[in-house]
Order: sequence, then C-alpha cells, then structure tokens
Amino acid sequence: MSNKKGLPAEQTNIESAKAKAAAQTPKKSFGEKVKDFGKRMAKWGRELKSELKKVVWPTKKQVINNSGVVLMVVAVLTITLWLMDLIFESVILNGLLRLITGF
Repeated sequence: MSNKKGLPAEQTNIESAKAKAAAQTPKKSFGEKVKDFGKRMAKWGRELKSELKKVVWPTKKQVINNSGVVLMVVAVLTITLWLMDLIFESVILNGLLRLITGF
C-alpha cells in the first residue's frame, strides 16, 4: 500500500512518528546542552576505563617477538622490491638500448 505521495505506508508512519517526537521534545538551552555533553563524556570515560580493564595486554616477550617478526618481514619485502627494481630496470634499459641501436 502507498499513500498520496507514493511512499510506502510504513515509511510515512515512521516519518510522522519522528515529527511528533521532535515536536514534543522541548528545546534545550546552551547550559543544558553543556551539562549533557559533560555527562556523556563522563559516561564515555567510565565505559572506556571498564573496557580497557578487559584488554589482555601482551607480555614483554610477545612484544619483542612480534616486533622481530615485523622487522624481518619488512626487511625481506624491501630486499625483494629492490631486486625486482634492478631486474626491471636492466630489462627496460637493455630493451630500449637494443631498439635504439638495432642490436
């Protein structure tokens, strides 16, 4: 079913409910908004602290081991890209040289 605007009935019901809720909600003063912001930030801080207590932090040994793995992977990829660059450079330069000189 649709209404006069061609919108589904469910959508117009949602829009009218939103409009009613907005009309019933009184406007807050700047001071009330600031207080609400402070309350929300305090709640966020409490929740953050609670969540951080649940985190299982890695041991020093795990951090050192994981850092070593990362450094080794970066080193291997760096060397691989460097070698590929050298190979492609020589292939391209030799190919251009052969095209220009004819042999």
